[in-house]
Amino acid sequence: MALTITSFFGLYVYAQFESSMINVVDLSTLKDAAVYINIDENLTDNDFDYASFLKRLDENADKIGIDQYVFVYSLNAINSDFDEDEIDMLMKDESFCFMAYPDSDSEKDKISIINTKIYDGEGLTEREIENGENVCIFSGSKINSDISIQGIEYKIKGEYDSSDNLSFGVIPFRSAVSNSLVPNRVAVMLGGLDQKNYLALTSEAIKKLEKLFPEYSIESAAMEGSYSAMLTNEKTLTSDNILMIGMMLLVILTLCSIYSFIFNLREKKFAIFKICGAKNSDIAKICIYEMMILYSLCYLVSSVIFFLLNKTVFYKYQPAFALKVRMETYVICYFCLLIVMLMVFGFFAVIKGKTSPVKMIANSKRLE
Repeated sequence: MALTITSFFGLYVYAQFESSMINVVDLSTLKDAAVYINIDENLTDNDFDYASFLKRLDENADKIGIDQYVFVYSLNAINSDFDEDEIDMLMKDESFCFMAYPDSDSEKDKISIINTKIYDGEGLTEREIENGENVCIFSGSKINSDISIQGIEYKIKGEYDSSDNLSFGVIPFRSAVSNSLVPNRVAVMLGGLDQKNYLALTSEAIKKLEKLFPEYSIESAAMEGSYSAMLTNEKTLTSDNILMIGMMLLVILTLCSIYSFIFNLREKKFAIFKICGAKNSDIAKICIYEMMILYSLCYLVSSVIFFLLNKTVFYKYQPAFALKVRMETYVICYFCLLIVMLMVFGFFAVIKGKTSPVKMIANSKRLE
């Protein structure tokens, strides 16, 4: 029981440390673009049927739990006097993407809000939106130039100050359709999400979208953003993690003390082994092998319990666990705990193995 509890607690501490760079706040900021349907990389030509796509998505919106969705297009040319290095740097900036809202009411509302944030130039007018003119609002950086999206020139009407890292430029949806632009992706926002359930609901939505659009690849924005964070950020030892690691070491020391007590109860048996010719190293090996076998069995039980709880409970309170806890987590934690136990108890077993048979019998009688 002590080994099982220790193994379980060890798994939790290690998973917490592995997930320390991905906190709930970081994940929750990605809810505004919960699922991506990748379009352009899955097409064999430049033909995209907007009517068919919209029909399929709208007919299944309630079943999937879709709140709204937008089409995303990448900037592919800047008509400017910038040198090549400056243009390459600008083109790599993810903020230089453009959204188009297929729902006319939502489009007008969103653009109306953005128009209030214009710091240079002017916003889009209702006439430009309804006529689908080749105009856009730019997000973030100021560029005194027109741009091209898939060979179609767009005039920058104004630039607005983005308040977060998920802001994009905007083009009229009708212009995208009339110019036959192929979207890079469709960002699908889900309804009814909160910090405790959005990973689970996002996973369910992805499965349904994969059945609905088998020709496209579907990915989670939370997964994409979090794995990107894993690659660019280092794990951090938070105060909570340090406290748990300290508690873990105390638990291991207590466990080793319990096993040491059991060893003392068996000293008479070990004394007989030594009288019969067993070496000091043989006694130490017997103790260490027994501990390793017991620990391995208990770790297997605790891993199964942790896996089931992670699927049903932990993801609600530790969303990053759903992204980070994989098979490597169980393997690495197993060896980390095993090494610590061998260092503590192995040293004790070697020292006790050198005890003479007479002392072993005397210690055993004293305990009796």
